[in-house]
Amino acid sequence: MLDKVRHKALGLPLHCAASMLALGVGMLATPALAQDAPAEAAAPADDQKYDDDIVVTAQFKQQRVQDTPLAITAISGDMMESRGVRDVAEVAKSVPNVFVERQVAGTGAGASAYIRGIGQSDPHFAVEPGVGIYVDDVYYGVISGSLFETMDLDRTEILRGPQGTLAGKNSIGGAIKLYSTKPTDETNGYAEVGYGRFNRINARVASNFKILDNLFVRLSASNRRATGYLTRLDYGCATGITTTAPNQRTDQTCKIGTEGGQQVFTARAAVRWLIAPGIENNFIIDTIQDDSENPAGKLTVQSPIWAGTNNYMTPKGSYTNYATYTGDPGEPTQFSYDPHTTMHGWGLSNNLDVDLGGGLSLKSITGYRVSNTYFPVDLDVSPASVLDQIWRLNHKQFTQELRLSGSFADNFVEWTVGGFYYDAKGVSKTRLNLRGGLALGGGGVNLKALTDDPINTSSKSAFAQVIVHPIPEISLTGAVRYTKDKKTYLFHRYATNGTLHPTLGILNNVQGTFEGDRVDYRFSADYKIGNNALIYAQYATGFKGGGINPRPYFASQVVPFDPETLDSIEAGFKTDLFDRVLRLNGAVFHNEFKNVQGKINSCPAITPGGAAGPCAAATNIGDARINGAELEAQINTGGLLINASVGYLDFKYKKVLPFTGVTLGMTNVYTPEWTASGGIQYSFDAGDAGEITPRFDISYLSETYSDAVNTPLTRIEPRALANAQIMWDTKKDWTVTLGVTNVFGVFKYINYYQTGTPVYNAQIGQPTRPREWLLTVKRKF
Repeated sequence: MLDKVRHKALGLPLHCAASMLALGVGMLATPALAQDAPAEAAAPADDQKYDDDIVVTAQFKQQRVQDTPLAITAISGDMMESRGVRDVAEVAKSVPNVFVERQVAGTGAGASAYIRGIGQSDPHFAVEPGVGIYVDDVYYGVISGSLFETMDLDRTEILRGPQGTLAGKNSIGGAIKLYSTKPTDETNGYAEVGYGRFNRINARVASNFKILDNLFVRLSASNRRATGYLTRLDYGCATGITTTAPNQRTDQTCKIGTEGGQQVFTARAAVRWLIAPGIENNFIIDTIQDDSENPAGKLTVQSPIWAGTNNYMTPKGSYTNYATYTGDPGEPTQFSYDPHTTMHGWGLSNNLDVDLGGGLSLKSITGYRVSNTYFPVDLDVSPASVLDQIWRLNHKQFTQELRLSGSFADNFVEWTVGGFYYDAKGVSKTRLNLRGGLALGGGGVNLKALTDDPINTSSKSAFAQVIVHPIPEISLTGAVRYTKDKKTYLFHRYATNGTLHPTLGILNNVQGTFEGDRVDYRFSADYKIGNNALIYAQYATGFKGGGINPRPYFASQVVPFDPETLDSIEAGFKTDLFDRVLRLNGAVFHNEFKNVQGKINSCPAITPGGAAGPCAAATNIGDARINGAELEAQINTGGLLINASVGYLDFKYKKVLPFTGVTLGMTNVYTPEWTASGGIQYSFDAGDAGEITPRFDISYLSETYSDAVNTPLTRIEPRALANAQIMWDTKKDWTVTLGVTNVFGVFKYINYYQTGTPVYNAQIGQPTRPREWLLTVKRKF
């Protein structure tokens, strides 16, 4: 009974109650000196500080990036605008050893994020992310819907390496943190509109205004629309073979639709209340309504077993396919489904900062988020319809974090203690059409089923951090975090008429439970050399939660997988040289990576009949070690700004589980050995006309693999993509920008996705977007 009461209390009412409780504590605090934003700790004064220095809060206190003993890249909102950045994936392209791309075609609206070879690409929320995503310090527990728009942001922070004590679980590879622009006491805003290729229309607005002397509001919204860049062709019309596919033409052309079109609306309202001297509350409500088309996909592998003599692969390099989004073609049960990938979500967050006096400060971070995702899977993008799936992932989460920070002995010791609570409830619903069914070798009757699986997750943690300064130039840091996780899975399998499925029904009401706990540590030492150099070394750990295989075809596949764990040793430096014209930061690291998680398409150890049965299991693969190095440089002099980065990764398996099919010579998915980026801009003084700034950016990834079992078919070729833009700032509140992405029109695949059936094999790839232009006009007021 107590358990039922606890779960009922975890909705929006508890969110409000927690916020009000923390607010009440703050109201009882002793007033501080002035009615300003109470900082967790003030950034050190530095008369030589760059105008573009960014203050971050990665260590629970305010510090300049150059004073933070972590591998962290911070990008300001202004710099994101100058680079034409629109979402998290574009931000990541300039950061070494970071891979962020939209999920593969047909797997939802979200991000596949990897840092230093560790992350997650599985869209199912039962499998947790390996890179923590945070928006205004609120943890986002699923990767579905996590390809956030960079709308009206103050900054983005990308932390590389395990953040097990600072950010908690699922930040084993690192963390990506987005911070909104805070409301101020000024009345201002901007409006922006752009038009580009594929009838792209972008619009953004933001407005800041003062309600009272201590109450400020900021409203912002963004809308992005574009038609698809990949054309869906009617197979019979395009090839002249009219006997194998239904005619879907609606006019005299062969075009029946597109993929890759965008329709995304986001909005945010932020309220900043300076309640009393030393007490500040920031409340945000936001929404995202993404009704985009399915990501573009091209068939790259087909089998004669299902294709026969037909060639369903369109010419290489063409943005075309033969997708019909029709299931059971030619059968009495034939059906069509919506070729859109949608994500409708909203959330609330409340950040309360209280200066308690005497060097003590309290921070409360409360969050509540809801997301509802729909995506169809046409996994051969052809009229044959080898594998059709329709997924609905509905998820809601509540988070609460409390931090108490202080110092004593004139900041000789700084400390933070706190706790974090996460409760999430999700439902995974699927319509599954699987050619070959469950018969060994895939030669049976087609499998048609409905799933309806509730999955509940809870996590509790307590943490502490102490920083000691034996002399002003040296900081010694020790931190620890204890985490306890629990997940429950309840499987339901029905026939398409709603009755118990005759074959998969054996899974109905089968429950799987995962429980575990973990202690993470961090020890670091850093030494500041004057005002312009810092060296550091650290040992840190992290983990990603375990769970239960969420996609069983047989009861024997309802098996747990263990948490991933990481032990990391890192050393680095940060410097500003030549009168701070050159900024040079670098790091080297060694990681011991255990219980690597992945999805496999063959799992004989848990499949009746061995490898011949279907499988799409989340499992542990083995242990690995990762060595790497990173270097970032920036030159800033006069109107010239140059930035560059390079990252190197050496991923080696030390042990693998034989049944996975992975061998010691293989590497993790989406783990390039080399990453590199560079950008250059120069601002020309145009006199009374203002300032003109052209900019050029390029990013490079060496080869990667889309599947844990590396094969020539799953190899993703190296790619280099370039963007360019020219910005005219009139210095009279108007800005005009002309930008071009993929300047050289490179056609490469950014990911692949394979079926999990042994005989009816198919693979699709998502191509890079073609060359596009965008003209934008912005007006500040």
